[in-house]
Amino acid sequence: MGESPSPTILRVRLGQQLRDLARSAGHTPQAVAHHLGLNPSTISKIYNGRQVVRVSAVRSLAALCGAEEQLTAELVEVARAASQPGWWAAYSDTVAEWFRQLLGLEQAASVIMIYEIQFIPGLLQTEAYIRATTRRARPDIAAEELERLVAFRMARQQHLHDDGTPRMTIVLDEAVLCRPVGGPAVWRAQLERLVEVAEQPDVTLLVLPFAAGEHPLMGSAAKLLKFDSEPSLDTVYLENDRSGQLLRSSAEVSDYTKRFARLVEQAATADESHKMLVTLATHL
Repeated sequence: MGESPSPTILRVRLGQQLRDLARSAGHTPQAVAHHLGLNPSTISKIYNGRQVVRVSAVRSLAALCGAEEQLTAELVEVARAASQPGWWAAYSDTVAEWFRQLLGLEQAASVIMIYEIQFIPGLLQTEAYIRATTRRARPDIAAEELERLVAFRMARQQHLHDDGTPRMTIVLDEAVLCRPVGGPAVWRAQLERLVEVAEQPDVTLLVLPFAAGEHPLMGSAAKLLKFDSEPSLDTVYLENDRSGQLLRSSAEVSDYTKRFARLVEQAATADESHKMLVTLATHL
């Protein structure tokens, strides 16, 4: 992906380094929190890359742990870079806080695997599809707020493309394709968008037919982000209509990696899925 890691990735790296530094020096999170005058919950957020950490706090923690001057300087430099706002800062009135870390990880991932059970994935939605689904969920949404949401989602797609599209495997439950959204014209355009995406060299778009029966991700949409050069950043993302959850433990990542592998095996092939999408778009 891009040459400059996103602020989110830098915060995750910095958090891991600070946690390892404190552990090596024998300092518990509670001790670190007391030394820095912070809550233990804040230290947990820092260690997990969910909290920007001040340069002064980095220096204080490094001194507590007896870090050498060069290491301290390196940590401070990362802290400064990690505190810079991501592109999504321009949409802070629209983007939920819990979603922002996913955006930073998504921007730097080498591989993204998606399974969706109800909606076209956000990275593939057309503007008209976004408007239709949002109006249905929030009929009282103001026109200006709706357009801000559309602008953000399209910017998300564009930034992912500009930073070098990751290798993507997207599995759509057949139920997604049986749920027309926004009327014939909107739905046809969305299906045509899926056909275009399926023909891109770095994308594998598969349909999981009803006939596949039970499968490893029943009842749960999921996303798996993998990083070729830094496997420690591999992340599972689970989302509902209210919030999202990031899972990073090696056991959880391994579990979902296996689940996605089995899901792909059960799905129709790429050629079969492409033909299905073309047929739907053509005969709507």
